[in-house]
Amino acid sequence: MAKESNDSSKGEHILILGGDGYLGWPTAMYFSQRGYQVTVVDNYFRRNACTELDVGMLYPVPTLVQRAKIWHQLTGKEIKVLIGDLTDPEVMRSLFKGDVAYTWAVDGKFSGIPETVIHYAEQPSAPYSLINYKYAKITVANNLLITNNLVWALRDFSRDTHVVHIGTMGEYGTPKIDIPEGWIEIEKNGRSDRFLFPRQASSLYHTTKIMDTDLFWFGVRMWDLRVTDLMQGPVYGIETEVRGPRSEVRCPRSDVRDPRSEVRGPRSEIRGPRSEVRGPRSEIRGPRSEVRGPMSDVRGPRSEIRDPRSEVRGPRSEVRGPRSEVRGPRSDVRGPKSEVRSPRSDSSLCPSWRQAMGEQIKSAKDLRVYKRAYDLSMEIFTISKTWPAEEKFSLTDQIRRSSRSVCANLREAWAKRRYEAHFVSKLTDADGETAETDTWLDYALDCGYIVADEHARLTEENRAVGSMLGSMLNNPQPFVIKKQ
Repeated sequence: MAKESNDSSKGEHILILGGDGYLGWPTAMYFSQRGYQVTVVDNYFRRNACTELDVGMLYPVPTLVQRAKIWHQLTGKEIKVLIGDLTDPEVMRSLFKGDVAYTWAVDGKFSGIPETVIHYAEQPSAPYSLINYKYAKITVANNLLITNNLVWALRDFSRDTHVVHIGTMGEYGTPKIDIPEGWIEIEKNGRSDRFLFPRQASSLYHTTKIMDTDLFWFGVRMWDLRVTDLMQGPVYGIETEVRGPRSEVRCPRSDVRDPRSEVRGPRSEIRGPRSEVRGPRSEIRGPRSEVRGPMSDVRGPRSEIRDPRSEVRGPRSEVRGPRSEVRGPRSDVRGPKSEVRSPRSDSSLCPSWRQAMGEQIKSAKDLRVYKRAYDLSMEIFTISKTWPAEEKFSLTDQIRRSSRSVCANLREAWAKRRYEAHFVSKLTDADGETAETDTWLDYALDCGYIVADEHARLTEENRAVGSMLGSMLNNPQPFVIKKQ
């Protein structure tokens, strides 16, 4: 399946379920760099679970949309992103029917039915599955519903699509006989047959993986689906071997790197201190498929493409514009919000400054504060798409309304700038909406709808918008239309 030549792979579409994971994202980069069309899907289950259990990540990780944008900036290649819950059968089926609404894409057109699906979308923790009955239910429901939805989507829309499911050696438990390559021949009373090797896991998570195999095997026998079930061992190490030119994904500041960010993609080779370990592969095929031997010539993607996180600093890491302190013409007058320290605060909001630079403000839409507020409201809209349905008319509606109202009040203030009191009044309303948005972001974090690093980034951007509004409120004169 993994083709090394770009020319031979153009046009083929790979769908990666669980694309935000430590295996999913490097796999996406690996195939994208080789010319495949790649779509990734995730619902941030793992991030939200970490937040709920107060076991945050070792270092901040960009969201899936941010990763895709960085990848496009560095390589010019597109990885389409869908943030959605695959336990909903309609979300799964949309990826095959063509009515999918991508969360982020350069070209929003449907990429077509995938030739290959790589299935990482599982709750992956054995300890998590055994905390109590609640987490056991979450594990069983998440893992089995996703696999069941995939099987039926394949049956109804594309039986030729090849599925690569990532299993685990933990499914086998510790049998006292050698583990064969997927199958075992059994003879009894003079008759023999070939069966999948029986597995007896020691956790509920591993048991759901066994059930995944049973669901796929049912689809193979009944509907001639094409499935490969890979039983890999643990993934060790903080980096993978990079064989390609490193300059392809190197950004201008690549000489400064955090050693913690050297996390790389999947490796089917597992190198321990003394040996090389590979797990057996259970090849589940229908009558049409060729028979394959042991896995000695099969290797998973080695993630030759570096994760953008390892080369790209976060949105606010030591980047300052020409003037990181934004002040109006009267530098002796500064309120509590008059100082803005942000990567994008490289210019004054004062129209006279913009005119001096050859830029004329024709409407409120030309103001930097408007553009930032607008971008923030659109990002909040996108993120809130995945929030629970019961929040539709409460938290989801409230945060969308307040974030959008900042821009609406700015437009109204601009239309009333002939009268300073009216102008200041509407700016005050806009500033109040930023405070309300900040409150709803706190609720979203505490309810587990966004993760901590996402909350920090959004609240910081909201604070920057409020600071810029504060600067305008402290010195409105440059914006008010002068009477003749």
